[in-house]
Amino acid sequence: MKLVVLSVFGCRCRRSTFNRLASTRPATPSHATRLLEKTYLNTYVVAAPDSFIESIPHYYSRNPWLDQPIHVEVMTEKDAMSTTLQPVIQRWNVPFTVFRGNPSDTICYNVGKLLRGPIDKEDPEEPGSLDKPVVILNLGDHDPSGLNISRVARRKIEKFARRSIEWRRVALHSTQFDRMQDQFGIPVKGTDKLAPEYIAGYGNRCVEVDAMPSDEVRDLLDKAIIKRIDMEKWKQTEAIEKREQEQLERLLDKFKDGS
Repeated sequence: MKLVVLSVFGCRCRRSTFNRLASTRPATPSHATRLLEKTYLNTYVVAAPDSFIESIPHYYSRNPWLDQPIHVEVMTEKDAMSTTLQPVIQRWNVPFTVFRGNPSDTICYNVGKLLRGPIDKEDPEEPGSLDKPVVILNLGDHDPSGLNISRVARRKIEKFARRSIEWRRVALHSTQFDRMQDQFGIPVKGTDKLAPEYIAGYGNRCVEVDAMPSDEVRDLLDKAIIKRIDMEKWKQTEAIEKREQEQLERLLDKFKDGS
């Protein structure tokens, strides 16, 4: 007989963080996917209550970004990048959004709403809680649509967040494109209505972000995240998390002893 347990965690669940990213959110009609920095409803199927209870300390995890002076997110247009970026996303537990093409108003509104500050004169009934600078690290193709997706996403998210956001193109940016276009460049699609403007600025070659070696992409993203982390605060959060896990283990020991 199995026990099904529904549990609500305000913190992140270490082992299932990236799995959530891959699941489609029913409330979002677009094709975008987002790992949200919110409370999650998780379902666990366990063989017995004891095995579930004993797993609680292991699954407990603090959100280290709450203690950071800067809020960092990672966004990409391509679902294929999820697997490539997975180790970095998991390592730093950073919110991650995949647009899967053109960013819809719905996903940009959902993202922007979470990035609002605590004071919102335009909508005092619906203020945010993110009282810190926001940096979005973006990865995408260097082609007409890829560059346009980045511009549109930034414009829409800033509109709905009602704040200025630092938007950093981790890959592919112009310097990387210049280095890679001879080896990995492909012709610009003539059917793309954005092609004339792109060709005028970059020529008739484009490069997909997938062409960059996976290790290089991960290293670029890793360094971009680390650059914006206050490591002293990060280590303090890890120390607090460890103490709280130990407290949970002691409480569970008492519970099992019946004391």
